[in-house]
Parts: sequence; structure tokens; C-alpha cells
Amino acid sequence: MRIGILRKVVGFVRDPVAVVNWRFSRAAGGDERPAFYDIDKTYPAFRLLDRSYPMIREELESVLNYRERIPRYHDLDRAETYISGSKDPDKNWRVFMLWSTAGRPAANQARCPRTTALLRKVPGLYQAFFSILDPGKSIPAHSGGYYGYLRYHLGLRVPKNNPPRMRVEDPQGRAERRATRLRAAAELRAPCRPGSARAQPVAPSP
Repeated sequence: MRIGILRKVVGFVRDPVAVVNWRFSRAAGGDERPAFYDIDKTYPAFRLLDRSYPMIREELESVLNYRERIPRYHDLDRAETYISGSKDPDKNWRVFMLWSTAGRPAANQARCPRTTALLRKVPGLYQAFFSILDPGKSIPAHSGGYYGYLRYHLGLRVPKNNPPRMRVEDPQGRAERRATRLRAAAELRAPCRPGSARAQPVAPSP
């Protein structure tokens, strides 16, 4: 018993984030916390994005006209090389950042002014971007390293034939206008089957 506690204390000293994660995990129910959350009960502000799907989709389409200029996820953040560049490296996972902890990408926001205006109305927003997968691109299973936020996904452009699937403990098919909110520590795997590209905004929040 004491050895187990000692190991936990040593782990916390080596990794301060582990202390924060432990507190968040306990507050959320520990191992019993759900993988998915009810948006209306936990963060209804995101319904503003749901209702604005046509407008967000329109701005996404204008961005996709220049998709070859959009950086790959691991070009923006080398820490994401495993999930972005290790599987199907000949295919791309591109990220068009609209809101970031590293600063506000003014040029990107200028190209999507109405979507940016909506994001400003979401309290406590941590990060938001268009996530764009090439046809056939798969994302390996992974989990977030920080428990202090939840992810929100809204499918904007999803192929009708062979739509991609996202596994978060239980399989979840992706569809246009379908919103999902899930915990950051859940294991994610998103194979994008051959066909049209997939694009969706991913907006973590506290």
C-alpha cells in the first residue's frame, strides 16, 4: 500500500501534469467517467456552431480551394508527428488553425471571419481548427495527455460513400452536421476510407 502511494508521489514529482490530470480524473468520475458527453447538458454554447453549419461549411469550402497550402498537423506541431505522419505518410492530415493557445492566426481568421466571430462567442475556448484528411488517410489510436478539456467535433464535409469512422472506445460513424463532444483522455482512432476528403472543426474547451 505504502509502496503504491510512494510510486504515485514519485510519478507526480517527475510529471507535474500528472497531478493535474489526477485531480481532473477524480472530479470527473475516474475510470467510470463517460467517453461521450451530452452537449446540451455540459456545454450548450456549442449548439451555436451546430446551428451555423451552412455558413461554416461555406467558409471551409473557400479554404479548401487552397488546400495544398494548408500545413500538415505535424508541420505545425512536431509533437503530433506520430498521429499525423506515421500512418499512411503519403497522405496528409492538414490543419487550418483558427484559434490557438500559441496566439490568434490573424490571416486564417481573416479568411473565415464569420466562423471566427462564432468562436468568439464560445466561452473558455481553448483551440479550434478545421481538420482535413486526405482520402484513405488513417489516424492511429492515441489519447490526449491532458484531462482539463473536452473535444467537440462537427462533421462539415464527409463522404457519403464509405464514410470514415472514429473509434472512441465505441465506434462512432462521422456524418455531416453531426456534433460529438468527448473527453480528451479517450483513445481516438480515425480511419478515413477511400473517397472524398473529410473536413471538420475540432474545438476543445474547458
